[in-house]
Amino acid sequence: MGGDAALVEQADMVGDWGSGSGARLHVAADHSATVSGLDPATLPSGCPTVATDAAWKLERSKTARKDTFSLQLSPQASTSCYVDATVKRDDDGLNLCLVTDPDQSCVEEKELLRKLP
Repeated sequence: MGGDAALVEQADMVGDWGSGSGARLHVAADHSATVSGLDPATLPSGCPTVATDAAWKLERSKTARKDTFSLQLSPQASTSCYVDATVKRDDDGLNLCLVTDPDQSCVEEKELLRKLP
């Protein structure tokens, strides 16, 4: 689920994203972000499910035709929490697949964030 890996521009990531279970992600053009309601199962152990001071970056793979959206949930903390999401595109548009194993598929209600209108 989630579609095929996508190549995007940073401007494509800016805006509001959400999941069917209520997770929300706001991505700003200045590379700041806010998140709420992330499923703890999609995060490294000890990472917060809510963050008002997150930061993001977009990385393009040199070997595979895909982009990875990297979210740093607690940039001011002594131990930072990073979450990587594969940027994908399906019939409904762009989405972020929040899974710890890139070979794992997304569950629509849990790990899949879609750009909100």
